[in-house]
Amino acid sequence: IIELAEFLSQLGHDVVRLTTGQNLQLRNLPEESLGRTFELVSRLFELSAAERFLGDAIACTGADTCKLGICLPRGALRAVLKRLRRSDLDLDRLSGCRLNLSGCPNSCGQHPLADLGFYGRAGRQNEVLYPEYNVVAGAVIGEGAPVFAEELDRVSARDLPEFVHDLLGRFLSKQARFQSFRDYVQTEGKQDIRELCEQFRPIPDFEEDKNYYYDWGAKEQFTLVGKGGGECSAGLFDLIEVDLRRIRELRKPWLRGERNTADGEALWEIVLCASRMLLITRGVEATSEENVFSSFEKHFISTGLVDPHFSTVVDATRQRRMDLLLRLAPEVHSFAEEIEKLYRSMDNSLHFPGESKTAGSAGILPALGPQASCLRSQQQPQALTRDYRQIACPMNFVKVKFDLAGMKTGDRLEVLLGDGEPIRNVPRSVVDEGHKVLAQSKIENHWSVLIEKA
Repeated sequence: IIELAEFLSQLGHDVVRLTTGQNLQLRNLPEESLGRTFELVSRLFELSAAERFLGDAIACTGADTCKLGICLPRGALRAVLKRLRRSDLDLDRLSGCRLNLSGCPNSCGQHPLADLGFYGRAGRQNEVLYPEYNVVAGAVIGEGAPVFAEELDRVSARDLPEFVHDLLGRFLSKQARFQSFRDYVQTEGKQDIRELCEQFRPIPDFEEDKNYYYDWGAKEQFTLVGKGGGECSAGLFDLIEVDLRRIRELRKPWLRGERNTADGEALWEIVLCASRMLLITRGVEATSEENVFSSFEKHFISTGLVDPHFSTVVDATRQRRMDLLLRLAPEVHSFAEEIEKLYRSMDNSLHFPGESKTAGSAGILPALGPQASCLRSQQQPQALTRDYRQIACPMNFVKVKFDLAGMKTGDRLEVLLGDGEPIRNVPRSVVDEGHKVLAQSKIENHWSVLIEKA
């Protein structure tokens, strides 16, 4: 870029502009400079000589630099382009088609305007998160009646290059029958997309293939924390949404009226996901199925947040009584609806209607340990101290939120945090919530953070 800028600076003013398609537009160039300009651009930018479809592809920065990002779309796009360039597909026939990737549901990569687009999300396989993309397709832009791309299915980030290659291959094999990619999507394309997504649906366990659990270009395992400032709240809700999306997917046959095709395993998983879904709001990170059900009973049924009559459904799932779950199928779906309704009623402090805002300190959060103390001085108000050095993100932030929810404006909270992700993430998330971080200091191998409640 610097070399190009130095060259263009010799050609006059207003010779380059940036486009919304992540391209450079060279303009007002002297005619005698066109040959040298072409040679320079060809040498500096590999995509300048590539098929237009590849050169016009767009990806946002994603979690590389954006605190809202979930996936790494730039790395994914590089992998997709590499796969297409070594294929035998006639990419020139795709000229004018738009391929767009965003790292999250926000539209920085312009996926709603894509012929074929993707936006990042988190998937879960046996309690381990992996990067995944929702698939959208069929946008119409320009004059007339614009139409956003329609969300159709999902595919893992690792399988994205093969998915794109196979789908474009299907389209090109019958392109002559369609006026555009949009026309293809509206007729046969949706079915092709869903068939391919189903083909790529099985995800190997972490022990079988760790690559699925690393995003493209990432050196560390995929996680919803450590991707920028203030992402603890985003990570919290993303974890909840992973279970919610799975519940909705499993309930689709029932909601379509297919009541005679009840699947005991599907019913069991619905209850597991629904029981686990909101545990993070109580500061609980369940490590086993038994822990999920016992924690749900303690924090939701025993407290009255969930109707006690659902204990029958939870107990049947806990005992893997598939025969009983089949008889209780209507109750299972009512339970799922009850949990989603409860989630929608949750406020920003992670409390539910009728729940005491001080419940966090009294019941949900553990009692103060021997390390906790009250700091008193003549210069500043009393500060409550919590020791969360052994608690990982985003659970430590959940506990901080509960602590602050039970305090008054101006009250101070000292939090002890571990080095690394906790000290990078929690203070910035606290500030994003509107509170003040008055001080933070390192003490040997941990940190002390002093917070003032807004």
